[in-house]
Amino acid sequence: RPARGGARRVSYAELDVEELGSIYERVLDLDPAGEGRARKESGSFYTPRALTEFIARRTLAPLVAGASSRRILSLRVVDPAMGSGAFLVAALRFLASALEAALVREGALPEHDVLEADRQQLRRLVAQRCLYGVDANPTAALLARLSLWLATLSSDRPLGFLDHRLKCGNSLVGTDPKMASRAPGRASARAALPLFDAAAPVTALGGSAARARALARMAEDTLEDVRRKQKRFESLASGAAGITTWRSLCDAWCAWWFVPPSARMDAREYRALADALVRGSHVLSRRGLARRLRQAAASASAERFFHWPLEFPEVFAGGAPGFDAVIGNPPWEMLRAGAGSPSRDRLKAFARGSGAFTLAAGGHLNLYQLFVERSLGLARHGGRIGMVLPWGLMTDDGSAALRAALFDGTHIDTLVRFDNRDGVFQAHRSLRFAALTTTVGEATPAFELTRVPGTSALDDLPDAGGAGRGPMLTRRAMEVLGGRGRRVPDAAGAAQLALALKLAGRHRGLGDPLGWGASFGRELNLTDDRRAFSPAGMPVLEGKHLHPFHVNASGARHHITRAAAARRLPARPFDRPRLAYRDVTAATNRQTLIAAIVPAGMVTSHSLFCLRNGWDRRSQHALCLILNSSVANFLIRLFVSSHVTTSLMAWLPVPDRGSAVEALSALEPGAAADARVRALYGLTKQEAAAI
Repeated sequence: RPARGGARRVSYAELDVEELGSIYERVLDLDPAGEGRARKESGSFYTPRALTEFIARRTLAPLVAGASSRRILSLRVVDPAMGSGAFLVAALRFLASALEAALVREGALPEHDVLEADRQQLRRLVAQRCLYGVDANPTAALLARLSLWLATLSSDRPLGFLDHRLKCGNSLVGTDPKMASRAPGRASARAALPLFDAAAPVTALGGSAARARALARMAEDTLEDVRRKQKRFESLASGAAGITTWRSLCDAWCAWWFVPPSARMDAREYRALADALVRGSHVLSRRGLARRLRQAAASASAERFFHWPLEFPEVFAGGAPGFDAVIGNPPWEMLRAGAGSPSRDRLKAFARGSGAFTLAAGGHLNLYQLFVERSLGLARHGGRIGMVLPWGLMTDDGSAALRAALFDGTHIDTLVRFDNRDGVFQAHRSLRFAALTTTVGEATPAFELTRVPGTSALDDLPDAGGAGRGPMLTRRAMEVLGGRGRRVPDAAGAAQLALALKLAGRHRGLGDPLGWGASFGRELNLTDDRRAFSPAGMPVLEGKHLHPFHVNASGARHHITRAAAARRLPARPFDRPRLAYRDVTAATNRQTLIAAIVPAGMVTSHSLFCLRNGWDRRSQHALCLILNSSVANFLIRLFVSSHVTTSLMAWLPVPDRGSAVEALSALEPGAAADARVRALYGLTKQEAAAI
């Protein structure tokens, strides 16, 4: 680099591989088009070392406990969204340390005289035998290889060959020959019989798996060894592996969702294409076959289709298919229709329609949800999953099916909640995250909910077992508190959890037909209804206009005439006062649940939910006092991530309507009213102080 007197050498001797993570984030921000959305649209954030090491040891410790050196070197660990490789480096360090301990136990290494050269060789072996990674960003794949090269650097040996294990591809878009045996599209897939015997690809995949295992065992001691290995890999990748046919078929199947509807194959043409590829039939003309294969190849190249069983046959062909561990911090970004790139819209269509995702296909889609479901499919029975995820996985309605799959199909042993208060990620400081580890194949009877103030506290938690720092959450508690969606309460301790269970067991939910039977809904949408707005008329309220017990419409940006509003809202809710609450919020806000009575003559937007019941003023006033109370806010905070959904409000335990109206309807907001609400909930002085 430039310096006084000329150029100055830059030493990479002290470069820590974790620094590549911050480099990766900055590279994503270099958008040639000047749009500055590269990182946001990728949903990628660098994970600090404290978190990667915690996930690695909590995920891998049960797999290496008492294991032989041979067993450790047979483990297969993957990060399906590897970024710059931070989690793979953490796994490398942990497994190399476990391998050293196993070799010492076996007498292959001296207990007190292990040299650094020995440790370098162990790290190279782990990288060569155990680690896999995939990322849709080519830059990430390059940086991940560089990260592992730096972590395995040896003074007397060349850089290892990693191309066959660290690959560029879209982990979410791909299929397997079994799924591709039916024509794409929901109706076709349900109605048609498989196009070929399910055993047809087994021979090809088995042969490819054997060759991949042989490739992994090839030496890398000299530069010539590495070059020989690279040539062997290129030979296999070019088609000699015998799975080209199945890759072409899988590409054609996936491409159905990534081409314009007018260019899609119907079921009959797809069957003809499959027959031509698998059996060599000529129902489809050569020109037609070539055209469809070019179309599929173009889609596969543009979207980076990644067919896991074909890319890593040694992992999925055999008696125990799947990885021993799946780790990482997958991207999290909403897939909103029309709001992202065309690729995002096509990905959403694939996720909803292909059948590749069944747990995360409903409601609003988030990338992390798709990665969690993909990880459940990648891990073998008895395998481990360890990930950093938004806390919304534990609370959001759209993640209910994923939670059910985790609770019923895996055994959760780590659930640590931490927040972004210290800016761990380049996201809002109020966001909360979860560090989760679990074993696939068993149900979760109970787990400890641990809260830590920051990532530095993770170093104090043990490699396995409970930390003894949080309450134990049983399945029964989740059913009582979490409702049908089994939300996980963010309880600070056993006392808070017990209090929440007491209140949920004593009082009916706000939406219970045998109780209040309250129903909330949205009115206008600022985007969908924008053409109806006018310079004058009724103010259109947004969330920011609503405060506890008070509405301030003076800063309203939009207005609408009564006639225009009536066309969109035939029930004319704006002709009467109605209770409303803010949708967008955070558990870290001073007050999380904010409610007020919207006067007649105003319309609300989609950031507010309004009461649909036609109740009198006394009932609405009493409920407004309850919703703004310290008790209701305590209960809502247990489950909210960034939105107070209508289902969460329907669950909210509230005192009996009759007694509440009688006790509260004449009170003004303030300390006395809040004390009366606590009394209606039946709280003791000690319990009231705890919230």
